[in-house]
Amino acid sequence: MSEEEVLFKPNLSNGGSFIWETKRILEEYSELNSMEELEDRVVSDNILNKSSETYRKNIIEKIKKRYLPEEDNLPETPLVKVMNSDLTDSRKDWILYYEFSKDDLVYELIVNFINVEYIKGSTYVKMEDVVDYIKQLEENHSEIENWSKKTVVRIAQHFLASLKNFGILEGSKKKKFKFISPPNEVIVYALYSLIDEGIERSEDIINHDDWKLFMMDEDQVRRSLGRLSPEFIRYEKRGSVEKIEPKYDSLEEVVDEF
Repeated sequence: MSEEEVLFKPNLSNGGSFIWETKRILEEYSELNSMEELEDRVVSDNILNKSSETYRKNIIEKIKKRYLPEEDNLPETPLVKVMNSDLTDSRKDWILYYEFSKDDLVYELIVNFINVEYIKGSTYVKMEDVVDYIKQLEENHSEIENWSKKTVVRIAQHFLASLKNFGILEGSKKKKFKFISPPNEVIVYALYSLIDEGIERSEDIINHDDWKLFMMDEDQVRRSLGRLSPEFIRYEKRGSVEKIEPKYDSLEEVVDEF
C-alpha cells in the first residue's frame, strides 16, 4: 500500500498495549463459540476485573480491531494458537508486539522514527519528539490535521508507554532504549507472516521493513535466519547468491511446532 493510500487512525488516543488483557481475552476466545459470547464474558462477566463497564467495552473493541478476524465463529488464528501454546510469557509478548505494531500509525512511528533514532545511537526518546514527528506526517496525511493537540499528545504518551510495556524502551519520565534480542520464535513468526503475504524473494524478505520493528539491520536478519536453519527454514548464502526456502507451508503450520 502506498503512503497516500494509508489512512492513519488515532487508535492509541484512549488506550495502550493492554498486554495482559489481550492474552486473557485470547485464552477465553479459544473456549467459546461466538463473538457475542466473548463480548459477554468481558463486559457482563467481567473476566478482566475492571470496575467500569464503559472501560470493559472499550478494551474488547480495541482488541477485536487489533487482533481478531471479522468472523463470528471465532476461527483459531496463528496468534490465538501462540497464546495457547507452551511458549513462555515473554515469547508470547514478543509475538503480540509484532501484531500490535501492524497498526498503520504504530508501524510508521516504529519503523521511520524509533528505528531511525536507534540507528543514530540516541539514548532517549522524548514524548515531545514523537508529537513533532506525528505533526510532520500531516504533509502527506491530511487526516491528522483534524486531530486535536490533546489527541496527538495522548497518542504519543500511549505509544511510548506501549513500547515500554513490550520491553523495547525502559524508564518512567524519560524513555530509554533497551538492549533488544528477539527470540527465535518471533523471528520465525515474522518470517512466515511475510511469506504468507506473498513475499518470497530472499532479497525482499531480508530488506523488509518488518525487521525494523525489532531494530534489526540486514546483517542481523541474516544471522537470525542462519540460526533458524535447518530447523524452521533452509537458508544458504554463497557470495551474492542467497536462498531462503520455507520448510512449512504456512504460518499456521509452523506455529503448531512451537
